[in-house]
Amino acid sequence: MAESPLRKRRNRYVYLLLVLPVTLVAAGVNEAIHWWHNVYEPNARVAADLALLSSRVNARIAAIRVRKGDIVEKGAALADMDDTVAALNLRALQAGLEKQKAQRGQVEAELALFKSELAGKIATVEVTVRLLRLELATLERRKQIAEDNLERNRRPGRNVVPQGRIDEARGVLLEVESRLRDVQTRIAINLGRAEELTDTAWREQLFRTRLAVIDRDIDKTAIEVEQAHRRLEEMHIRAPGRAVINEIHVNPGAYVEEGTPVFLIHDPDRVWIEADIDEADIRHIRPGQMVTVDFEAWPDETLEGRVRAVGHTTVGGSEQNGDGARRIPVFIDMPPVEATVWPGMRAAVNIRIR
Repeated sequence: MAESPLRKRRNRYVYLLLVLPVTLVAAGVNEAIHWWHNVYEPNARVAADLALLSSRVNARIAAIRVRKGDIVEKGAALADMDDTVAALNLRALQAGLEKQKAQRGQVEAELALFKSELAGKIATVEVTVRLLRLELATLERRKQIAEDNLERNRRPGRNVVPQGRIDEARGVLLEVESRLRDVQTRIAINLGRAEELTDTAWREQLFRTRLAVIDRDIDKTAIEVEQAHRRLEEMHIRAPGRAVINEIHVNPGAYVEEGTPVFLIHDPDRVWIEADIDEADIRHIRPGQMVTVDFEAWPDETLEGRVRAVGHTTVGGSEQNGDGARRIPVFIDMPPVEATVWPGMRAAVNIRIR
């Protein structure tokens, strides 16, 4: 006998009544298992180190080279100041430095010439004295011969020496003695000249004193040139690393003072997740635990992360969820991702605790 439609409907309801509790129990068990193994936070957020780039000089903004949202590489020029005065000051200092170096070169050349001439004069005097002493030795020997000859002619003997020969021998001796005295005088004069030349060595010290003064001036000007270079470089605001331009606080033509914020930036490769975890669950969180991250902006992608650290203070300063529970920040590192991830984006995290 065929089953009536009413009976079939009744059996279907009975089946549903039997299946539904089982399904609910299974779902509850599954949810319990999930919560046993995971800590879930749907209101996590992307964080980054936001940095303010400020002007380091008092100047007018000549040009802004980037736009909000641009990604720039390390060293990229972001803004230029009016550097006319700084550039002129640098050129003036560089010209002064070159002039001082030229003066130093001139003094060095004068010192080298003085030393060369002095050495040549001393060498000439030394050679002259050496030759005169050789001549003096020869004359002393000739004097001895002339004296011996005169003595021999004067000595009485068997042969009478004519007076003319004696006078001639005396004349030779006088001539030799005269030349001997002349050579001795010339030697004395040249020795005195050598001593004078040696005494003029103090002039070399004067040259070296001048060089020392010029060197100090060169060092001082070189420092000023370096400072002017640095000041000219400070007229250009550059990216300290790879960065995203989040905000531009000034416009071209504006006058800014040292310390005035110009750009707000962050490193796009150094972002992380901050999740504020209920204090009741924080005891389960440890550095190194794996985390799955889902972004509202990228619903089809699930990223993997890892707990880097657990904060040491509560956040918000007020009670959460109406039950008096507070929350503690947990910091989650993410590997580099191809998707664009900006600071402040919302994310949901599942922290694997077992």
